[in-house]
Amino acid sequence: MHLVFWFVTRPVNKFWLKTFQTYQLNGRFFDGGQTAGPMPRGGLDAREWKSMRDRWEASHLVRAMLSLIAFLALSAAVVRG
Repeated sequence: MHLVFWFVTRPVNKFWLKTFQTYQLNGRFFDGGQTAGPMPRGGLDAREWKSMRDRWEASHLVRAMLSLIAFLALSAAVVRG
């Protein structure tokens, strides 16, 4: 779950938050303490936007499935224990 978050979800979040001003802790979390560059002139075209959105949504689906697997594994371990 953590790998999916750090390598798929977080980069998309970071990209979307380029135009938002963040403060203190959350700013350091999303941009690593660096100032994010400006959004491309004119924003994204529809295809790029859909691609980013689909990547973000898929990462959440994968993380939810991994959470369910972890929960079931933990539950089975407790019942057997």
